[in-house]
Amino acid sequence: MTLSEVKQQVDILAAKIGAPERLLPEYGSASMEAQPFIEIDANGQLYLLANERGKEIFRHIALNMDDLLYQVFSSITQAMAVKYELVNRINGQYSRKVWFVEQERLLGILNAEWKLKMHNRHQQLLKGN
Repeated sequence: MTLSEVKQQVDILAAKIGAPERLLPEYGSASMEAQPFIEIDANGQLYLLANERGKEIFRHIALNMDDLLYQVFSSITQAMAVKYELVNRINGQYSRKVWFVEQERLLGILNAEWKLKMHNRHQQLLKGN
């Protein structure tokens, strides 16, 4: 697996949901602070990382390509869903419920298993509140 091949898969999925370019990760390193980027080490291990002020603030060691893509699109769809909720806000309604549904819808376009995984995660968060 090469960064070019990863980028190709990310771009195909991003197009399916109309993800804005600014939300997509970079490859090899990031040009902006806290911008997520994908790296592949000499052993072929996939990582999703972010650095800020020269320090690593996030590192996900992907189990496989599916896991990497899920992590990438969890973040992208969350940003898209939050924006959706802001535009479609209903006063008095718990805003997270609206964006949770939208995020799950977007992930479902990409992969039914990702939708279910995120739904279960959201249910756990809602139980805590």
